[in-house]
Amino acid sequence: MRARRGRRPAAAREFLADRKIEADVVEVGCTGLCSSEPMLDVQLPERTRVSFEAVTGERVAGLLEAVLGRRIPGEGLLGQFRSPTLAPWPDVPYLDEHPFFAPQTRWVLANCGIMDPTSIDEYIARGGYRALAGALRAHTPSELCEIVERSGLRGRGGGAFRRARSGSSPFRPPANRST
Repeated sequence: MRARRGRRPAAAREFLADRKIEADVVEVGCTGLCSSEPMLDVQLPERTRVSFEAVTGERVAGLLEAVLGRRIPGEGLLGQFRSPTLAPWPDVPYLDEHPFFAPQTRWVLANCGIMDPTSIDEYIARGGYRALAGALRAHTPSELCEIVERSGLRGRGGGAFRRARSGSSPFRPPANRST
């Protein structure tokens, strides 16, 4: 179960505890569809994740009761996520067909609203640092600095320094200083 801030995570935990249901309640970041916040996503074993919009703490119990009973309420339903390995819900639209998401190709924000942004393990499990690990295996530190230098990438410190200028100094030979 994915919930975004506020009363919903507490209401979900309370609902599950009262019924002695073991489940993970994971708080995630915004999907980008801010006008539909606060949202609640529910995923049952073997089924795709379903997303609901404008969910107040008072609505959590009813939504969970319905989904756990294998019914998807239409009120506030945004859609379901696609999955090659999980069974889809019949007659539930796919979230990637929603007018907000349909024209998007999400590269940088692909995991927004999907994973717990505070979990390094979840980030790594979703491929985080994979490119960095490959680059570190394939190149020496000096080669990496040269690649960054050629890219023209700039830092985010406010001075707009070229990233390689500030990041490569440990790999440069010490300056010949005379006193």
